[in-house]
Amino acid sequence: MPSLRERAIAEYHELLAADETLTPATFEKLRSAMRKKRLLYGDRPIGVALRPHFLDHEQFRALTLLAERVTSALEKVAAAVAQDPNLMNQLGLTEAERNMALVDPGFSTAVRSRRQNQICRIQCRESFESAGSGGTESIALRAACHGEVCPTLSFTSVLPSRETARNAAEYLSRMGRLGRAEHRHLGLEGPAYVDYDDTHPLVRAYVNHDVCLVNPFRCKIMHKKAVFEMLTDEKRQSWFTRSEKEAIRRSVPWTRRVSDRKTTRKGEKINLLEFIRRNRSMFVLKPNDDYGGHGVHFGTQLDGREWESAIERALSADYIVQDALDLHSEVFPIFSETDWKLQPMFVDTNPFLFQGKVCGAMVRLSSSPIVNVTSGGGETGFFVIGDAG
Repeated sequence: MPSLRERAIAEYHELLAADETLTPATFEKLRSAMRKKRLLYGDRPIGVALRPHFLDHEQFRALTLLAERVTSALEKVAAAVAQDPNLMNQLGLTEAERNMALVDPGFSTAVRSRRQNQICRIQCRESFESAGSGGTESIALRAACHGEVCPTLSFTSVLPSRETARNAAEYLSRMGRLGRAEHRHLGLEGPAYVDYDDTHPLVRAYVNHDVCLVNPFRCKIMHKKAVFEMLTDEKRQSWFTRSEKEAIRRSVPWTRRVSDRKTTRKGEKINLLEFIRRNRSMFVLKPNDDYGGHGVHFGTQLDGREWESAIERALSADYIVQDALDLHSEVFPIFSETDWKLQPMFVDTNPFLFQGKVCGAMVRLSSSPIVNVTSGGGETGFFVIGDAG
């Protein structure tokens, strides 16, 4: 018997197929409205699907537990790293990033408001297919605006994401948390702090505790993909509770920073380079600090010579190697400028967390296994569904 979720999707698609109002004029109006509301990535409307992603209550509860427990574990890692310069080196923090991570943000956590995929791609392999992200006026943002952190600031270094940053700044302004004059004065229309030295107005204000950032510069610790090694390294499991370790086991792929060294995998000692050379179909190589799918190499998509070249590139730069996960696609009604059709899409669900608690989620869709808006993907809504009876 089909599940509630399967029945809901089938009925939704049947209703779309019977809807004679879905004409080219309708799709043009929809895309025009997204442009007007600046729901864009660069000049591309961000919405791509005619239905939201559905999870039932049990699936969302499983996602919530995993996200909150992994986040709790990551906060423990961030606290340990902030106290130990050696751990900062292991993560690959630059000198400027280390200096900013050491500044006391004025509260105990490294991150107050986060989208989980910025930290970890939650893969609930046992309970449901993983799924997505993004948006401008999320529950987490509203929670941040109504919280105790004030003033709040938001900025981005990713040029195509500027519309999202502007939308967020306008929302904060309407809430009385951030004025446009402050936004311009602090230089938040420019690149992120890594492009500036300590004379930048935002950096000075932060160091002097004249401004409180919802997510302080210490959150850079969690931005490094090598943080997954600290979650999956056997010798650091004593840092975590039993429930955190179980969440890590279920949702965080085995990860190591690439170098010529010995390490452990499933309790056995291995030579890292030799092991990943012999088992390319098991792994993916990713830059330690990048976004948008840049520089990602899937072992299954490369022959032996190409994989060896990817490893050499990883050794000359700063890369991590990670277990490749078995991703599943799901059929969505995807629309263009003139029509729509059902097509398989990879789905990526990103919970939003505020102060460690899930308060919503958003979803990204892509025809590519790299489920990323920067790489050409889009977004859709997210609904938790239940039986009306």
